[in-house]
Amino acid sequence: MALAGSAIVLIAAGFGIGLAHAIASHDASELPRLAAAALAQLPAVWVLSSVAVALFGLVSRAVALAWAALAACVLLWFAGPMLDVPTWLRDISPYEHASGAPAATLAASPLLALAAVASALTSAGLAGLRRRDLA
Repeated sequence: MALAGSAIVLIAAGFGIGLAHAIASHDASELPRLAAAALAQLPAVWVLSSVAVALFGLVSRAVALAWAALAACVLLWFAGPMLDVPTWLRDISPYEHASGAPAATLAASPLLALAAVASALTSAGLAGLRRRDLA
């Protein structure tokens, strides 16, 4: 649900932004591009979802740390440039590696790397769930 639901939300958000642009500029030609650009953030969203899955599957008592990971990403995004946080520290956030589309050209390699990280974390979390005695 987290994977498919986040994709639906991002498509809807991108479509809404595209629709607002189309209404303001009386030009609907950018609508598909803006809707697709919102999907460039999807692998980063999946990484944070997979952090929650991995924590729940491997160390269920620490699952609340998934909220800390989200808070860290938001804090690094907002305050990182203002506080001149080192680049290596800002690079911890998956959103630093997601595409800046539509303003920047879409690069596939960071998105594929984020998807691979999300897949590995999800797999680890599911493997941990299979080992646990849930009865």
